[in-house]
Amino acid sequence: KETTGTLSPYGVCEPYRGNACAEFIGNESVWVEFPGRQQLIERKLGEALSVIKAADGFSENCTKYGIPGMCFHIFPTCDPLTRDAKPRLCREDCYALYEDVCLVELQYAAFDPTFRNVLPDCSALPKRGSKDHSYCKSIGIPGLNTSISLRPEVKDQSCYNGTGEMYFGRANVSSSGRPCLLWPNMDPPVHNYCRNPGGL
Repeated sequence: KETTGTLSPYGVCEPYRGNACAEFIGNESVWVEFPGRQQLIERKLGEALSVIKAADGFSENCTKYGIPGMCFHIFPTCDPLTRDAKPRLCREDCYALYEDVCLVELQYAAFDPTFRNVLPDCSALPKRGSKDHSYCKSIGIPGLNTSISLRPEVKDQSCYNGTGEMYFGRANVSSSGRPCLLWPNMDPPVHNYCRNPGGL
């Protein structure tokens, strides 16, 4: 099956033609790495969404807002002028998913090989007021005040709150100077970034 799209040095802009995210993306333009990649992503995303919909551990709100959030993250929009990828998922929505709406679910997802490699890095999404922020599209989380940031900006990934249970940065040395433990089943596979999944 031939895929038509506009090639750029960085990837391809093409209309979304899948089913998994059709409710949220419609036939809007998406950016993918190369022709045919959309179908590969669609198949893996369909498998992941089947797991989510069948799981008893996902709250109704997480399913309602997490699925469009995942779609927006996995299928970025295309800048019509540069034909480059631009984030569709808003930074504020991303943090709301991680810190509230899908807090428990995303903690487990970080350890699940089906999901861990597709989870967004909220700190990498454009800040409000930046030129690329205009490309994002809200997933409509009620009560989310999008005029303010949900938390202070972290200047580096050595910072964590409380016990560090939600820390997913790249620090690999503890505050006492000891190397962090090796995590053979995390993303990227086999790393020693500091983690405290149980919040102990």
